[in-house]
Amino acid sequence: MLCEPAAQTRINRQLSSQIDCRVMVYDDAWLRDSGPSFVFKDNRELQAIGWNFNGWGDKFSPWGHDRTLAERIAESLNVPFISADIIAEGGALHSDGQGYLLTTEQCLLNVNRNPGADKAFIESELGRLTGAEQIVWLGEGLQDDHTDGHIDELACFASPGVILLSGCENSGDANYPLINDARQRLCAVSDSQGKKFDIIELPQPEQQHNSDDQRLTLSYVNFYLCNGALIMPSFEQPQNDANARAILAEQFPGRVIYQQPALPIVAGGGGIHCITQQQPQEVVTT
Repeated sequence: MLCEPAAQTRINRQLSSQIDCRVMVYDDAWLRDSGPSFVFKDNRELQAIGWNFNGWGDKFSPWGHDRTLAERIAESLNVPFISADIIAEGGALHSDGQGYLLTTEQCLLNVNRNPGADKAFIESELGRLTGAEQIVWLGEGLQDDHTDGHIDELACFASPGVILLSGCENSGDANYPLINDARQRLCAVSDSQGKKFDIIELPQPEQQHNSDDQRLTLSYVNFYLCNGALIMPSFEQPQNDANARAILAEQFPGRVIYQQPALPIVAGGGGIHCITQQQPQEVVTT
């Protein structure tokens, strides 16, 4: 866990001794976006990618400390660091670990991220950094998502060949055409064996708004996988919360499902997935 210098004493009193608390200066809590994305080079050496974070298109300031956070984390872990030639965030990308990577046009082709860059250049850079062989482009993300359509609210891989998609059954909902477009794009893609993806829809939570009457970005796709467990959100909607939990439990057998109240995090601008970032254990070969 990261904590700011002024909070170190208080945080240490609250944390288990099993948790490694590292003191670093940062601007905001959304480590998924400002922190490093970890990859294995040649399936062996662990490396950390920094995405040249720019405050989600310079919408939220300050972000100067967050821009250097990925490199500082990599240095503290003694993991080689690679800087991307594009601007992105970890929440804008999701990989199956076997060559397929999901993202959205709304985010990575946005002029506030990569002005003048075309799909071919971005695909080449994503391939160079992550090893992805096919980039699956969806269109727009969910309504009022101030990250400009992060994929981690819309869709993710449950396993190779299986995609979880935030559903929407109400044709009058602003998210309905966006999700329908995403579904059609996913249905048009085949895996390396020529097989179509299995698409499993999670229920869309009922709408909730903040004090400015802006729609909150509520999504059960925004969960976090950790060792032996899955941490997912609940939104004080018993039926939807239970249905989403059942679907995830079926897709991730053997994992303990922890469902945590997430509305306070969402009101702050993100979700459970957004405040976390996984680091894989390095494989030691002989």
